[in-house]
Amino acid sequence: MRKNLVTLCFSILFLFGCGQNAETSPIKVELFETPNPYWSGSTISKVRVTAISETADVSINSVTVNKGNCVRPHNNPFVSKTLGYGQSMEGMYFANKKEGGDCKVLLVEVDTSKGIWSFNF
Repeated sequence: MRKNLVTLCFSILFLFGCGQNAETSPIKVELFETPNPYWSGSTISKVRVTAISETADVSINSVTVNKGNCVRPHNNPFVSKTLGYGQSMEGMYFANKKEGGDCKVLLVEVDTSKGIWSFNF
């Protein structure tokens, strides 16, 4: 009897944890490292955000790399952009704000119309 009760409890927890309402990210984030053509021996990190939500467009409010510690060039392509399914946009990150040098991307946080999503690399 006790074994059946424990099994029932775990089954209920499993079903609630795997329900259809579990949120999935409406975007995909990819990272590319390329040699910097302007400074020999350094790299440029490119972040690509792609909309994968099939139900609606996704508005990108902001993209933050390494909790704001990576420097972006002058323009920011990620501010207030709307992407339809399969559309993507890219932005470059040159250097670590505090130390200079290359920016090793470890964390990308994307604020969207469907919530804030974090991606670890």
